[in-house]
Amino acid sequence: MVRATLAGSQSAVEPLKLAAVLRHADLADESTASEAAADTEAVLYALVSAAMDAERGGTTAEPRRWAVTALNKAQSVAARCGTYFSGALVVSIGQRVVAATIGDVGVWAVHGAATRALTAPTELAIPGQGPSGVLSAALGVGYSEEKIQMCQVELSRGEWGVLGVGCGLCAEEDWRGVVHGLADAEGALECFICGQEKPSLAAVFSPPGL
Repeated sequence: MVRATLAGSQSAVEPLKLAAVLRHADLADESTASEAAADTEAVLYALVSAAMDAERGGTTAEPRRWAVTALNKAQSVAARCGTYFSGALVVSIGQRVVAATIGDVGVWAVHGAATRALTAPTELAIPGQGPSGVLSAALGVGYSEEKIQMCQVELSRGEWGVLGVGCGLCAEEDWRGVVHGLADAEGALECFICGQEKPSLAAVFSPPGL
């Protein structure tokens, strides 16, 4: 189950702000669908409200502090749910991108066939085999401030930003197709849900004047 919010236009006056929370399936979780939805929305609300409070307090000038403040607030709600969540915060002003993620979340910069990772999912790696798909940190169960993934970068001309929540479920060809489809747009942004069996979300955005 995934919930997300989007606001802004990437200008200095009105930065683009993305926030997303994914509640993971857990065999030990006996919550009803309505309870799970309410919990996920509560975690997202805590994340967004804490980020807004931090912004009013001026902490966005210190990205690490801003991210930890907001994710800690979301964690205080997620911990009461007794299950796993992935979370993401992204702020984009022009070509500058600041992102904080934890769990099955990644942020990439894409230009044509080239992709560079800005943050990576917090999952266990198996020596010689790479990522395992098993979370090493998340909101709720298994939270660790030290595992928060951060980036603060300038997108190059022609690059698009991609936020993927539920990365293993959101196929690269899905969001890459959207990037190519929007290639002639200016300041375009699209959010979409992809994946059939389990929820995942991708948000694709470009700097103004791309």
